[in-house]
Amino acid sequence: MSSAAAPIRSHARARSFGLQIFSTCLAALLLTELWVLRERFTTDALDLRHGPWAAIVRSTRYATPFVLSCLAAGFALGGLRLREELIALATHAALPRRLWPFVLANLAAGTAFGVVSLALLEGPEPGAAFEIALTLAWWFCGALLPLSLVSSVLPLGELARTAWRVRFTVCAGIAVGSLGFLGYRLTESAWPFWQPLAHGTLLLAHELLSVFFDDCLLDQDALVLGLHGFEVVVTKYCCGYEGVGLFLIFFSAFLAIARDRLRFPRALVLLPIGCSVIWLLNGVRIAALVAIGGLVSPEMAIDGFHVYAGWPLVSAVALGCVAVGTRTPYFARRAAETPDVDADNPTAAYLVPLLALIATALVSGAFAEDPAEMYPLRILAALGALATISRRVARMEFQLAPSALACGALAWAIWIGLDAPTSAPWSELESSSSAVRIAAQWVFGSLGSFVVVPIVEELAFRGYLYRRLTSANFERVDPRVFAFVPGLVSSLAFGVMHADWLAATLAGMVYAAAYMRRGRLVDAVVAHGTTNLLLALQHAVFAA
Repeated sequence: MSSAAAPIRSHARARSFGLQIFSTCLAALLLTELWVLRERFTTDALDLRHGPWAAIVRSTRYATPFVLSCLAAGFALGGLRLREELIALATHAALPRRLWPFVLANLAAGTAFGVVSLALLEGPEPGAAFEIALTLAWWFCGALLPLSLVSSVLPLGELARTAWRVRFTVCAGIAVGSLGFLGYRLTESAWPFWQPLAHGTLLLAHELLSVFFDDCLLDQDALVLGLHGFEVVVTKYCCGYEGVGLFLIFFSAFLAIARDRLRFPRALVLLPIGCSVIWLLNGVRIAALVAIGGLVSPEMAIDGFHVYAGWPLVSAVALGCVAVGTRTPYFARRAAETPDVDADNPTAAYLVPLLALIATALVSGAFAEDPAEMYPLRILAALGALATISRRVARMEFQLAPSALACGALAWAIWIGLDAPTSAPWSELESSSSAVRIAAQWVFGSLGSFVVVPIVEELAFRGYLYRRLTSANFERVDPRVFAFVPGLVSSLAFGVMHADWLAATLAGMVYAAAYMRRGRLVDAVVAHGTTNLLLALQHAVFAA
């Protein structure tokens, strides 16, 4: 390589990093604006209005689940095409020469949106014609908020051309997503078949308990099942239809994505099989819930087993059906080969530690009155998973960068600026009088919060998901190359994992920026650990 090429490549990297930081700031600004508007305005006042335009505006309260449903359907139907178009669109991104026109446009759009919202949501009820004009202005100003920011890095003409090329995939995703969302709303409010399912679940759970106990209580009219004074009511939320619905969504997406690997219509048989297995296992779950509450502890049954046992059940059945569909010649066009356990599986290496942490939390939480008591078990499980990929973790060359510490401090400032909750890992068992339990909480809480959890989560969200959204061969993706959409999506996924999703999403963007700067995952880990340490110290200072 000639000596002249080095400055050019260095300049390109600096420009790419500047674009990453700029785009991250724009996304953070947009999320903050949406959060402020959501906190300031509410559509509850429109509940008393009966016009069709008021109903359309009121429906925006369901915008988040509706958009997620449409996105899931769109990527399930045409994920490869959408990803290719998004990657091609990202190549047109560039820093603006003059920033002030976009800033003014964003401020004007935000101001106009606030004024129109004030008139539409909090003003006197307008006439029909004026209400239509206000509603159209409301939607127009709301659309200008993101467009004024996106247009600063992407040409609007290229955005329009990309939207036109994927119009059929987008329309199909909206149609399928709308049907899924409508089905969810119907099942949530007035699903007609929940009572037969509830009676069946009640009788199944009673028969299972009757095998071991002669004095279990059964009231079919009130849908009550009990044992030794502990009673539960099998409502529509416990009859199994929610688990069946989740399975249908998950497995239908799998059928769409893996349609070229499956034999149709044979593979469709797995849908009723999975639904039936989930319903039967839900009866077993209700029986186990009553047994734990009557024999062990009502608190453990309600706050532990009832809360944590559902998701592992649905996940296990769904993954089991996926395994049967891809490994059985009757369902699969070409049965998947059993992977060599000694082979280097990069996907598993990045995801298994997080899955081990989550699975241990779910399973241990189902059998503990206080989930904090099982925290050391979660950390041990995560450490065990990290030990299996120790060679890959060892590749994370540890070279402390001041910028990583600065990113951690910035994420901490964002967290406290949004008034998100803080906690110290050693304060969860403050009521305990046992010196051993306090010491264990100190050791495992600090180890988990400052070291293990940052490593586990950064491996999954930055090391894997951020790069996997760019290419299937994610280990060859250079994280220093600009990738706005993967950075945003991986940060949103990281945010959903936390109670305060907005603060966590913005923090995830900061960790992604730390990773992009040098292309070393250890920088994101250090930034993450620094944030957790500062939050713990802040909590300790204010608690004292």
